[in-house]
Amino acid sequence: GSLCTDHQPPAQDATKKNKLTLCFFCHCVLVYAQDEHWGEFAKSAILTCRFEPESNLVIHWTIKLNETKYVHSYYRGCDQLAVQDSQFKDRTSLFSSELCKGNASLKIQNLTTEDEYTYTCYVSTVNKYHESHVTLKISRFQQQTIDYEGKNGTFTLNCSVKYCYPESAINITWYHEKKSEISDVETKCLQRIATSRNPFGPYQCLIHHSKLNQTWHGTWEWLAASCKKPYPGISECSLCDTIDTNSSMEVKLCLNDSKNYNLHIKTSGESYFECMSTDNITGEFSCVSETMHNKHIIVLSININENGNSQNKLLWLLLLIPLVAVIVLCWWKRYG
Repeated sequence: GSLCTDHQPPAQDATKKNKLTLCFFCHCVLVYAQDEHWGEFAKSAILTCRFEPESNLVIHWTIKLNETKYVHSYYRGCDQLAVQDSQFKDRTSLFSSELCKGNASLKIQNLTTEDEYTYTCYVSTVNKYHESHVTLKISRFQQQTIDYEGKNGTFTLNCSVKYCYPESAINITWYHEKKSEISDVETKCLQRIATSRNPFGPYQCLIHHSKLNQTWHGTWEWLAASCKKPYPGISECSLCDTIDTNSSMEVKLCLNDSKNYNLHIKTSGESYFECMSTDNITGEFSCVSETMHNKHIIVLSININENGNSQNKLLWLLLLIPLVAVIVLCWWKRYG
């Protein structure tokens, strides 16, 4: 049979919360503490619980609704999950190597909004008893983005986060040339600002979640570039000269296999932008570089360098003249 026997925590007296009780004659220490922890939806949270290590260690993590439910238990040197509530199945763990150091903290994985409870950590040893309470609150900070709408030379920029909880923890700030800009606030989770096409610096929005202490960065800028028109088989890509922007940014206009035009942008920080493919060489390209914590949009207006076009046409003509001469010579030898 198993060496692990059933240990139940003593009944909890609600009137003893936030009290410290010392029992010198019976060698016990009762500690009642309150704490609050914010966890992020779909991620993990660690609920802290510390005690003075001794032998005969018993740990119970519980929640109380109409009745006490067991979240995670440990005694007789092993985890005891037979009475664990099904809501927490395969989602909880202790730090076994830390138990001898007085660390009974609990890790809960794959958090959901249904995990919002006040958790009780009960620890008893041969001479001491410890009880603490941690209130777990679930926050959401997902699907942040910056996008834009263009009309008549003016762009309306939207900076938003789709899943934001609590909304009071969200703060969105717009910056232009390192100065804070006033935005047209719709909600705490969506703010917009209007700007004309401006080559003198990007607009940035910062979305900060105060409970998680996380910040997401969004950047938008409009640039102009002068490019030579690429031709298949001759110059399938051509370097572009950007106007009023960082000289370290490399812009190429290329013609792909589908006869569509693509832009390739590379910055000094080795960031690569994916640009919308189009069959029209003139107009504006939308180029995006995105990671988990930031999104950078460049709207690039392309101007075709006609001198480059003339040079390319001349090159085509020089190649066609010998070809026509060969065809005429072959025809003359055969039919002349």
